[in-house]
Amino acid sequence: MKQDTNSLPGSPTGTPAPSTENPKTPPLKITDRAAAVQFCRGVAEDINGLIKLMTSETELLRESRYRGAAALSNAKSEAVARYVRAIEAIRQNRRALDRFSPAEVQELQRLNSLLKKATEENLPVIAIAREVSTRIVSGVAALAKKQSAGPAVYGANGRSAGAQENRPATLAVNRAL
Repeated sequence: MKQDTNSLPGSPTGTPAPSTENPKTPPLKITDRAAAVQFCRGVAEDINGLIKLMTSETELLRESRYRGAAALSNAKSEAVARYVRAIEAIRQNRRALDRFSPAEVQELQRLNSLLKKATEENLPVIAIAREVSTRIVSGVAALAKKQSAGPAVYGANGRSAGAQENRPATLAVNRAL
């Protein structure tokens, strides 16, 4: 079930999620078992999707396939945004969810533990990838700086000859990962 990124999990597409950007948007209110089960199933689907994205990203980064990992960035951001909205809705409806769908709440807790594990595996891999990227960028920048300095030859006046004449274009790097 592909959901609108502004919808809550388990709610029909187009049902607005509570938003901090628009305080007039009403919060989700769960009032019966059917709504509780539908909501929990939608959240479970979103958590499973987020786990799959994080696992894929981790594998791609471990394989040094940075472009593939970067391609997951938007989908991961959207999935995280849905998850955060779902957590807020769960907090607001905790009593109703416990009363109407305790088994589904337990499943969400289990999935949340799996998400925590996936996050614990993902974050160090991202940190290592960033460190590698930073080292590569620093190395390229140092090499570019060294080449732009020109030869270490001094003219008759005791100053470097021609160092300013052969300056390469400025190096720009997109550090997004």
